[in-house]
Amino acid sequence: QSRDVGTLSRESSPAIAIDPTGVIYVVWEDRLEGTEDYPDIYFATSINIGQTFPTNKFIANAGRRPAVTIDSLGVAYVVWEDLTGFPGVQTPSNTHIKMMRIENGVVPGSTRQIDSPSSPYDNARFPAIAAGIAGKVYVVWERALILNPGFRGETIFPYYIDFATVNGPTLDMLSPPLLFPDIPDVVGVYGGPAYPAITTDDSGNIYV
Repeated sequence: QSRDVGTLSRESSPAIAIDPTGVIYVVWEDRLEGTEDYPDIYFATSINIGQTFPTNKFIANAGRRPAVTIDSLGVAYVVWEDLTGFPGVQTPSNTHIKMMRIENGVVPGSTRQIDSPSSPYDNARFPAIAAGIAGKVYVVWERALILNPGFRGETIFPYYIDFATVNGPTLDMLSPPLLFPDIPDVVGVYGGPAYPAITTDDSGNIYV
């Protein structure tokens, strides 16, 4: 489901999940032009095992790298890397992790920022998400110290992985974001864990 059938449009970075009744959710980056640095985030659903995705729906401007999960009640949660204001002209503007709840295919229009940067140079990227038990949703992302933020030619200093627990019905944070895990054996300035993934099991365990 592209917004534009022209030759310049580009859709990329898809993610997919399926709810307990078999409804498929797909989210992706949508660019009206292939060179656009600020894609939008869209999603579409299918109720017939993927044969058709009748309507695409807008989630956010200026976002990339979306991920999606669905809980046992069929509620979908989407996270993405927010680029609003990035990289900033005079003062660096962080990339952030934003989150939205989608119920019955309806986008409520409100989002929640999940990360808590400690400096203007902390950039939150590459989010991953998993639904747990008792209404909890877990989000992990890469946090990188970047002194020259931009779309090309960045110099990225140490990477870390941050972890957050979110109350699904309200999107409230149940605890401050945690540095998870800390890797003590990284040698040198450049390095550290990156590109996290996460899942849960029926017993409430979390795997990163």
